[in-house]
Amino acid sequence: MFADVAWLFFGVKTLLLAISVCSIESATRFSRILFEGSIIRRLGRMSFSIYLWQQPFYVLARQGLLAELPALVIAICLGLLSYYLIEQPARTGLNAWFERSKRPNAVSEGG
Repeated sequence: MFADVAWLFFGVKTLLLAISVCSIESATRFSRILFEGSIIRRLGRMSFSIYLWQQPFYVLARQGLLAELPALVIAICLGLLSYYLIEQPARTGLNAWFERSKRPNAVSEGG
């Protein structure tokens, strides 16, 4: 629709996204249940790890070195593996560290 006017195209998309984010509080009950559920939150947390792993496999698939379906499956598996082995433990440790630093008169561990 706005292909010839990039600033208008991206401006409209950005404006619509901003309106959507600002109006989420008044969303229908179904939408709120769908987007605030534990499953969608978990998928959201995992999505960054999967996103990071998809790129090299996408390139391999585009170059014809790996079929698309196996590339997708491997990328998702490695993304989940890195989420559970790296990202989640790091998040847990950082959250614990921040919580300890919030406590008044916190004594550092180890003396």
